Amino acid sequence: MITNQLNISVIWKKVWRDVSARKGRTVQVVLSIGVGIFAIGLTMGLLDIMEDRMGANWRAANPSHINIGGGLGALEGGPVGSGVSNDTIRAIGNMPGIEGAEGKAALRLRWKMGLDDAWEPVVLFARDDYENQIYDKLRLESGSWPVSGGVGVERGTTKKFNVPLDSTVYFEVDDRPRAFRVVGQVYDVWAHPIEFGGDAAFYVTRRDIAKLGGPAGFSQIVANLPVYDEDTAKARALDITDRLDVLNIRHGTPDTYDPEVHFLQDLVNGIFILLVVMSFVTLGLSLFLVVNTITAIVTEQVPQIGVMKAIGASSLEIFRIYLSNIAVYVVIALAIAIPLGVLGAYQLTAIMLGLFNMEAVDFKFPLTAVLVQLSLGLLSPMIAALWPVTAAARTTVRDAISGYGLAINTGLIDRVLSNLERLPPLVVMTISNVFRNKGRLAMTLIALVFSGAIFMMVMTVQASMIGFFDDFQETYRFDILIGFEQPQRVDSIETLVGSLPGITYAEMLEFSDAAVRRIDDEDELDEESLTLIGVSREGDAYGQVVTAGRYLLPEDERAVVLNEHLADELGVSVGENVVIEINGEDKEWSVVGLLLDGNDDQTASVVWLDVLLREKGSVGRGSTLFVGAENQEEAHLVMFSRELREWLNEQGKDVGFSLTSKRFTEQNSGGLDIIIYLLLVISVLIAVVGSVGLSGALSISALERQREVGVMRAIGASGRAVSGIFIGEGLMIGFISWLIALPLSIPLGILFSKQIADTMDFQFGYTYSPLGAVIWLGVVLILSIISSGLPAWRASRISVREVLSYE
Repeated sequence: MITNQLNISVIWKKVWRDVSARKGRTVQVVLSIGVGIFAIGLTMGLLDIMEDRMGANWRAANPSHINIGGGLGALEGGPVGSGVSNDTIRAIGNMPGIEGAEGKAALRLRWKMGLDDAWEPVVLFARDDYENQIYDKLRLESGSWPVSGGVGVERGTTKKFNVPLDSTVYFEVDDRPRAFRVVGQVYDVWAHPIEFGGDAAFYVTRRDIAKLGGPAGFSQIVANLPVYDEDTAKARALDITDRLDVLNIRHGTPDTYDPEVHFLQDLVNGIFILLVVMSFVTLGLSLFLVVNTITAIVTEQVPQIGVMKAIGASSLEIFRIYLSNIAVYVVIALAIAIPLGVLGAYQLTAIMLGLFNMEAVDFKFPLTAVLVQLSLGLLSPMIAALWPVTAAARTTVRDAISGYGLAINTGLIDRVLSNLERLPPLVVMTISNVFRNKGRLAMTLIALVFSGAIFMMVMTVQASMIGFFDDFQETYRFDILIGFEQPQRVDSIETLVGSLPGITYAEMLEFSDAAVRRIDDEDELDEESLTLIGVSREGDAYGQVVTAGRYLLPEDERAVVLNEHLADELGVSVGENVVIEINGEDKEWSVVGLLLDGNDDQTASVVWLDVLLREKGSVGRGSTLFVGAENQEEAHLVMFSRELREWLNEQGKDVGFSLTSKRFTEQNSGGLDIIIYLLLVISVLIAVVGSVGLSGALSISALERQREVGVMRAIGASGRAVSGIFIGEGLMIGFISWLIALPLSIPLGILFSKQIADTMDFQFGYTYSPLGAVIWLGVVLILSIISSGLPAWRASRISVREVLSYE
């Protein structure tokens, strides 16, 4: 018993000495283990907390199951038409299968905080009774509910524009500012985040919204079922739209929502699950480093193993010693990585929730993420280290005391290099040393190759997104977009605006809300929302991107070029007919082609302008004008847009909204840059894994070649020349990894771009990023120099006496 206790004491003393004496090596091993564990904790914790907080905010609002007329995008026809009164809402709430209904009103205007400030777009919302809300509840966070002459400000608007309570804001009505006092701050789960292209949002009474030019009735209808079921909700939504058709009330396609799942949850989950997968890849790569770094430890301590074996230590005891070593490294790595992962996930979640106008009100411990970190952190490094630890345990005394001497390789590369007499000897030696241990080289390259491939893949996804928005701006060719309150005569408004100084063209397009379904879908259960774009037969303000079939021909009438994403959702192909509902009337249209269009939620489809206006009952009159300007600087366009709006209002052409092409792009971007930033975080972690792996491999190489280095120093090689060999090896390994990663990043970029596009409903194509390849080449070479610096420095300080002495 005493002997066993003594053995345990000796083992832990050696383990502690190994951990504390070589702090640089300890940091290297802990980094190798900790980076992957941290990445998993960060991404899984982020997903866990986001899902919990988004779900809590969503359920607290008692979200509506059915929503009709909720669209308020710049190019949507969204809101329901006039005639929706309290009686209409009560009648809908009493329909069979409906638990209850409520109405909302909305109005687009412009606002500003100071009389000398520039006008900004705003959406005003109104409820019938703020004190007794039932569905889609607003939460009062400070102050009081809106009263006559007083408004509530949405939380995101306060954050973006710094709108304090008791301040005065102005809304533009008939070209004049109307003052309102800010009486409260509210949280609206439905508010479109400003960071994702949303506008400022304020809340007023129904009487005030009518005074400001809004609807006297409601422009949006929400309703709930006694118990939510998706198919039932769709059926009841169609019952409601049928009732509205009978009442001759215009409406769009109804949407249904699960009361347990935030309407953005699937989007968020799709993106974050991709990040979680990448974090597991990071952990997998770090395990290769564990093997390398533990091998380095064993290699350095081979003489010690020989001494222990010589005095009677068994292989099992050697195994226990080095496995205990790894256990200490694992505990240290977990003690650092788990708290950092939890803290990082919480901080990153707070940022993400802020972008969605939410708050992480209290700390939520990501238990699932921590349990995964603990299990993987404890098991995977130990399993990965079994091979080098077992090799150490099997080392014989003869093998241990023989040491490492000059090595002569006779491989293909060495035979080739031996014939390159013109190369300097040190260059030949450097290249030969790179391929000396091909197994270790392979493990090192795996980490570096995947680091580079993923980094270049992320840059490619970014380039694809940028290319998408370049195509987007080429599709919607305007510098200023103007929407009129009432339809204007197409020919007269184009002539009037097009003749103004500084304007290169003015062309009317029409954007109309509609619904589409297959001909065989008689029950309308698979009906989809549709945004019809009416384009001029002679114009070129809309630049189509046809992906299948053809574009519209002059002789076409009821023909449509359908959005390819929408066609895929419906299961419709070129040459088939579909049923399109416009203003409550169903008619058959021929699908002559498919197109790529990034507007809104991938529903934009093209028809001839005159045909669309005829079907809407607004022959020759449109409401959206595309304007081109000579000076395309953003500051000038903002000012010019305001002046043009004011001039048109003076001419009696009341403008509902105006915005520049940059602002339009921001509204449709959906905050895609956020995804790039998150992906780059993972790429940086993987780059750290790769650099640690390279440093570990070169450290092992330096240990194995101590006698070789000693001989080189004995025959006159300088410390600078020796360190140059190791730095050269690092640079070569880095360059080789870049050459391998370069072609690998191409299919990864294609696959990941498609995955991101499918997840977010942004059907951008593939655009390769040469900049990403160049940046990673620079990064990997710098990492190679840094990683090889310490082994090179150590090798350069080896003296002949130290190398040839017996340990």
